[in-house]
Amino acid sequence: MSYYPVLVGPQCEGVTTVFNLAPNNWERGDEIPRYLNVSFSDDSYWNNSSLGIVDYGDSVTVTRSELSALTSRTSFDTTFFLTLLSDPAPRVSQNLPNSCVPAVSAPTWRGSLELTAPTGVSTSYQGEIDPFPVSGSLVTFGYFLQFSSSTKNFLLFVNLEKSAAQRTGLMEIRDAKKPSVLVRSFEVKNNRVNIIPLDNLGFSTDSLPLFLCRQMSGVPLFFSSTLDFTSLSLEHTHPPASTVVHGDRFTAQRLIKNYWFSRAKL
Repeated sequence: MSYYPVLVGPQCEGVTTVFNLAPNNWERGDEIPRYLNVSFSDDSYWNNSSLGIVDYGDSVTVTRSELSALTSRTSFDTTFFLTLLSDPAPRVSQNLPNSCVPAVSAPTWRGSLELTAPTGVSTSYQGEIDPFPVSGSLVTFGYFLQFSSSTKNFLLFVNLEKSAAQRTGLMEIRDAKKPSVLVRSFEVKNNRVNIIPLDNLGFSTDSLPLFLCRQMSGVPLFFSSTLDFTSLSLEHTHPPASTVVHGDRFTAQRLIKNYWFSRAKL
């Protein structure tokens, strides 16, 4: 069920490469051509378009500017999600088209998610996103922030849900040393990349920024760039329970979230 967002970043072009190729040699699945589909939400329905057929073993690279003609919106309110399908999707649907990407274990069937600056410098990581449940929430820490007068920092909060219906949540930013104190909050929307500026919030090199969203889950990406866009970085944090070696990670995740949510009461 993997989907691949075309990222949005400050003054950067989103570039996503989708591979019709198994990520390992023991969970290959059907080695067949697949349709490359793009979906974006208009806050009521998913709009779907086929971008052609990708033969097995091939890849396709798509940019945000190439997809911009599909919608009349010009702001960052539209995020495009790519996936591979066995058949073309209907032009409009209430729910996200079901991906035909096979479920694999190590690693998942990933794409290359990239941001390219006007200078031509780019940064990327191998990743994907699966639809999150509406009941989801988020706890993560901002240990990727870079502190320099020549560097800007942003949180790119990526959410994807099966339904196109718009929802909003609140991203709370706190200091892990004083979680009861709200530093700043930002409204976030589902089914898109939310850009949140992280500078001038009072954090320093010995701070551990804490990010909480009680109404929505997603993938937290930390994007940094120098002011002249000659250097970029893009990193994502894993759920806190990924540090649990033994035992039930789902239970560990619930306990960790309950701990921080209780200490950061609104």
